[in-house]
Amino acid sequence: MIEIKVHWAKDNLSGYEIKGHALYAEEGEDIVCAAISVLAQTGVFSLDRFTSMELEKDVDKGMLCCEIPEDISQEEKNKAELIIKTVLVGMYETARAYPERIKIIDERGLFSC
Repeated sequence: MIEIKVHWAKDNLSGYEIKGHALYAEEGEDIVCAAISVLAQTGVFSLDRFTSMELEKDVDKGMLCCEIPEDISQEEKNKAELIIKTVLVGMYETARAYPERIKIIDERGLFSC
């Protein structure tokens, strides 16, 4: 199962952490893993491209962690939060389609699945 943790810092979204595999199909053919992977990486690429912050990220096979630094301007926080919210919409919709393969942990309940 893929586990997605939504991270918060005070009242702002601060990032996400993804671990595991969907085990929907063989490696290289798993559309559920591919969907979440593309969404997660697009978030990282977008944060790198559209903000000037030094993003804290960790990527390994079956794991991706993306954290926004706390010491950035409010304008950068707003941009970053919009990017993360967009990524999360895709993740929640994918989880809705494959609930037995994806678990989302969001203590603030930003979206409902």
